[in-house]
Amino acid sequence: MHDPPGVPGVFTPDHCRQTAESIAATQESSGAIPWSVGGHTDPWD
Repeated sequence: MHDPPGVPGVFTPDHCRQTAESIAATQESSGAIPWSVGGHTDPWD
């Protein structure tokens, strides 16, 4: 696996990893990503 990307002084590779992990943890089995934890999804998400 490749190292996550980053932008020096703006967005670290660790921030990128944390963001990806939080999205993956929230994503539903259908692939939809709710607007907020426990929130609704839209068909185009």
